[in-house]
Amino acid sequence: MKEKAAEEGYELLSSYVRDLVLSTLGRPVQQGIDRAKLKSMVARITQDVINQYVSVIEDLKRKYAELIERIENLETRINELQSKLSKQTARYQYYQPTRQPSKRQRKSGIERLREEKVLFESSLRGLKNRDSFFKYLEREGAKVIVLDGERVAIDREYWVELKRRIFEEISTNIDDEIKKILDPIGYEIFQRLKRSGLIYYDSSQQRWRPVDKSLIG
Repeated sequence: MKEKAAEEGYELLSSYVRDLVLSTLGRPVQQGIDRAKLKSMVARITQDVINQYVSVIEDLKRKYAELIERIENLETRINELQSKLSKQTARYQYYQPTRQPSKRQRKSGIERLREEKVLFESSLRGLKNRDSFFKYLEREGAKVIVLDGERVAIDREYWVELKRRIFEEISTNIDDEIKKILDPIGYEIFQRLKRSGLIYYDSSQQRWRPVDKSLIG
């Protein structure tokens, strides 16, 4: 309002307000006016001006409240994300692969055989003294069979079950039927025994037989 008064050529704001009130009442600026009515008019104009500022302040308060709410929501989401990240990090650390065992922790040959059930000589890469290795496995109870072209070591417990199935359960020479009786490892050994001429099919008895009885020992 002060700027408006200056634009209208008034030096004093009070003079501008007085003339504005008189103009609003429809009376000449020079004419007198009832003081009570003038006071009421000034109060109303002042209140209008105050209301404008109050409106601006209320709008600012509303926007400030909205901003605070958004900040709080962001803080909540950040805390949730941090919590999830912490859990994922902990889970990742928990499932980190363990170090490769040192030479002292490496599994022995017989331990490996017990896990894998079968060790073909062709799979033993980098083994220098294979004769000693197979003798060691045999001393530890493994079944060692000399096939056509290589040796195979079989875990003793696995061999007991496998030979029972080969020589007692299988009553056919049809491969598809034999596959249903033997697991993949057992079927591979069966095929190698057959190709090496160590077993044969007795069609009269419908049973597989060892060429040498030492095989089933």
